[in-house]
Amino acid sequence: MLIIYKYIKMLLQAYKGKDLSAYRSILDENHALPLYYQLELVIKNFLDSEDISPGTAFFSEKEIAEQLGVSRPTVNKAIRNLIKKGYLLRSRGKRSVVKKPNNISLVFLEELLSFGEMLKKSNQDFSYKTIHKITKVLNLMENEDVVFLKRLRYVNQEPIIIVDSYLPYNKYFKLLEIPKKEFSKDLYSLIKELFNVSVHRSSREVTAVQMTLEDAALLNVEIWESCLRLFAIAYDENEEPFEYFDSRFKGNNCILRTSLLRK
Repeated sequence: MLIIYKYIKMLLQAYKGKDLSAYRSILDENHALPLYYQLELVIKNFLDSEDISPGTAFFSEKEIAEQLGVSRPTVNKAIRNLIKKGYLLRSRGKRSVVKKPNNISLVFLEELLSFGEMLKKSNQDFSYKTIHKITKVLNLMENEDVVFLKRLRYVNQEPIIIVDSYLPYNKYFKLLEIPKKEFSKDLYSLIKELFNVSVHRSSREVTAVQMTLEDAALLNVEIWESCLRLFAIAYDENEEPFEYFDSRFKGNNCILRTSLLRK
């Protein structure tokens, strides 16, 4: 079933001191992955999913060990690896602070297709999430409302892609009034039918990420499995942005293809 929240306030997602204890149950000393590496992935996942700002003081090694029930040497090894990889920064005698590595942008070209056009079978789920950058990419005011859709798409009965879509509420609020069964259609076809708006182009970015706890549960995989994350902005024929989406692909059996023409 698809649930559309009537609106969500566009608020900056602030770090609220949440701890790592939610990850405690997934650490396994008998797993093929070394415990320090599991811990490294857990901390990286936490930093990404909580969207903690660079410069924020992180937990001490003692706090991490207590929250996750692991030894201090294990924590120390994981922290040292994260410092080497650019996720944390530590000065002598001080707590580690969040750094996050610089990403390298890669541009790829492809035929402009919506997920609904690529996949014939879909199912839906719901959730709540705010992303600060939406206010910028959709040309919205900081506290302006949006329509939020969360879709879990299947191929051959297997969950493959999670798609979080955000659209300006002031233009697309009528999406809240239509029967839920209508969302079995492709979203762009539905928008064309209801609002006479066609997608003209889309800008997209792809990166490799770790699964979050929520996404791993929805896609029925372990948190350690690979994941591709695709961000995109869809523009109408007037070059106005009308949809921002954040999607996560199950990485073990998804391939992104592109065809390039040399000019």
